Amino acid sequence: MSAMSAGAAIPAPQVAALRATGIRIAAAGYLPAGFRFARVTTRACANKKPHCIEGPTYTIRYERNASAWLEVDGTGGGIGSGGTLDYRTAVHSPLLGTVPLNFGFAGRGDAKPPIPALMQKPALELYSDFVPSGDDKYQIAAGGITAAEAQKVLAALVWLPASQPSTNAPSSTTAAIPRAQAVALRAVGIPIAIPADVPAGFRFVRVTTQPCPKGSSSGSTACKFGPDYTIRYGKSPVSWFQIEGTGGGIGGVDDDYRTTVHTSLFGTVALNFGTGRVGDAKAPTPALMQTVQPHLLSDWGSVGGKGPFYHLEGASMTPADAAKVLSSLTWLR
Repeated sequence: MSAMSAGAAIPAPQVAALRATGIRIAAAGYLPAGFRFARVTTRACANKKPHCIEGPTYTIRYERNASAWLEVDGTGGGIGSGGTLDYRTAVHSPLLGTVPLNFGFAGRGDAKPPIPALMQKPALELYSDFVPSGDDKYQIAAGGITAAEAQKVLAALVWLPASQPSTNAPSSTTAAIPRAQAVALRAVGIPIAIPADVPAGFRFVRVTTQPCPKGSSSGSTACKFGPDYTIRYGKSPVSWFQIEGTGGGIGGVDDDYRTTVHTSLFGTVALNFGTGRVGDAKAPTPALMQTVQPHLLSDWGSVGGKGPFYHLEGASMTPADAAKVLSSLTWLR
């Protein structure tokens, strides 16, 4: 699966229009070959008495040509049923969890499971079910592409950042992961969360990966403990942080202080910090958030409460910097 291409990029005026809807925006992080951004349409909340019954809504449309198109739709209000197509399969989306994908070749049908060959045949119509994330709901709709291509789009949906990147954002070279290490991460077999914002002075140090341990399978294919990866960044031998991901086997944590951070990947995640000993998890003062702490550890975050799971661990950095790292997490493409 390729990195987000120029074809998936949304022009700045359309990004501003999307943010103005007031709902979180899911967009395509992957596009099939030949596709390009086409347009954005939005609609404000309707029938607000006092809550929004219909909308707000948005559609981001991408096109390969007049007959091959793809849309990502989001809404903060009510939805209807798209009916039944010939075939129905399920796709795992790191953003939305399990998403049913429907497709057909000659109109309505009985939603049979598809054989592999049909997944590679361009379909007349494709759409996923609307799936909730928080108070909002999302789907993709398409025509003239294969179900296999639609699966890849669903699996690579990304959240549009809630605001423009800070002008004080660090150089991208500080967050960049060397190609060889990126290849190793992709081979782990789970989606890889990486930081897009690395605090000033920190640099990439190393990647470590661990496959599913032999004998730890909890079934024919599931890995009970692992696979695991760690991406470490350092400012000095004693000042560092790392992002860790695992397919399974996690525990809880407490510390002297505890605050919450909103992440676009996992929703709200708790950040704990202090001496490293189990404490009473008091709410920190603003001054403490700017004070270098000896130990920082977030709770495990996940999509929909199911594995894989991800967290941050750090030492000798401020909680404010750790919170920025957590809130910037994105998927490696």
